[in-house]
Amino acid sequence: MSKQRNVAVQPRADGRWAVQTDGAKRADSLHERKADAVARGREVAKNKQTELVIKNQDGRIGNRDSYGNDPFPPRDSAKKGQGKAGGFTSRRSAEVIKSSAGTFEAALKRLAKR
Repeated sequence: MSKQRNVAVQPRADGRWAVQTDGAKRADSLHERKADAVARGREVAKNKQTELVIKNQDGRIGNRDSYGNDPFPPRDSAKKGQGKAGGFTSRRSAEVIKSSAGTFEAALKRLAKR
């Protein structure tokens, strides 16, 4: 089984940003701005169905995005039921938000009576 090679956006000594696939001797592309390099890196990672590793100016990993076979995929909120808080919260989080909203409304009513 071959290991999937990640795509990295990393700074170069000359101030440019490189998009490079693991194991490659040369960069896939060079960019003056980090944002341009990240956009190109996303395209490459999606095409290769692999992970994009975005490094900071100091060379340390700042962010990772997976476009392939993610061993730890996010939970699909559509399958678990969505609260009124939206599709980005779990059912329990939605319940907590509703409860907090109710507590907040009650406190506002108490303050209004004073």
